Amino acid sequence: MLSYCYSYADIFLSFSFSLKKQDYTLPENYELDFYRYHKWKELKNNRGKITHSTYELKARWKGYGEEDDTDQELNVASEDWPGAVVSYLKANPSTTVDLKDYMKKKNTKTYNGVLQLLQQE
Repeated sequence: MLSYCYSYADIFLSFSFSLKKQDYTLPENYELDFYRYHKWKELKNNRGKITHSTYELKARWKGYGEEDDTDQELNVASEDWPGAVVSYLKANPSTTVDLKDYMKKKNTKTYNGVLQLLQQE
């Protein structure tokens, strides 16, 4: 009868090789699941003056829960995930009128691309 004896070093080495290290700053290591809601955001400087106003979308990531949701500015979301923005606008037609109006008013290339995708589908 054979008996096996493993040291802590053997167990640690076999465990550490089985772990897969991922760099979550690289886009191929994360994927958007859907946008949950949007909100108006006003950013202020240290004197309390509004310096920037925009809409933000709450993003849910695949494989992560509600505690890992993040806010994305509309312009970033429209550049990185235009299909998901269109899906969000279609899924919530009554609550996204303000968002569509904002995109039309800003009239940027990115927003116009999202609005064209919305009209095509």
